Amino acid sequence: MKTLIKPTLTLLFFIAFNTAAFQVVAQSNQETTIPFSISIEIDGANTTVVCLDGCDWKKITLKQDSTLINENGISRAENTDDGALFVFNVQKTQTGILLKKIKGTQWAAPLDISCNSKCTLVVNQFGLTQ
Repeated sequence: MKTLIKPTLTLLFFIAFNTAAFQVVAQSNQETTIPFSISIEIDGANTTVVCLDGCDWKKITLKQDSTLINENGISRAENTDDGALFVFNVQKTQTGILLKKIKGTQWAAPLDISCNSKCTLVVNQFGLTQ
């Protein structure tokens, strides 16, 4: 019986050590997100975004069919190594806009927002909100 205690404890220690190491790696691979809140107003062909929280800008009126936005405002490139905390692409569509995650959001898929005439909605790091 005494001869099994030492190998059993060694095996348990080995399993616990390896499990803890995998959990640390899994946590470090998760994309970090910062809280932000943005109001989007669609009025026909005109789209305006207003930062409610978590940005260094107040209001952007979208003129292009495709615009990259980060916490500093309009971004020039999809370079995710530029230090931006979040970046997403706003594409105008026939019926509204399409928001595509690039960095710093937890959107599982692009957010397709359709609007018949005029609508206002709020988006945050998790997706559409109330």
